[in-house]
Amino acid sequence: MKYEFDPNMDEAYQKSLVKSFKKTIDDSLFNFIIVDMVNDKLAKLEEMSIYAKQKGYNVYIGDLMDKCKVEVCFQRNIHDRS
Repeated sequence: MKYEFDPNMDEAYQKSLVKSFKKTIDDSLFNFIIVDMVNDKLAKLEEMSIYAKQKGYNVYIGDLMDKCKVEVCFQRNIHDRS
């Protein structure tokens, strides 16, 4: 089975991620949580960041763009994102 990115499902994917993230926090199983996602809009981060802070987590956002050349990222772009 090959994963194919469907841009029409992006909002549903985001909602599913947020729901899962909140459940992970509410279950209190971990001292820290790492979320690996494309953060192209502040609004995508904001809901999760606010929720995590309300539940006592410290929130850190890492930007890895400076660590990798654009050409390498393009070659690894298996979802054909612009």
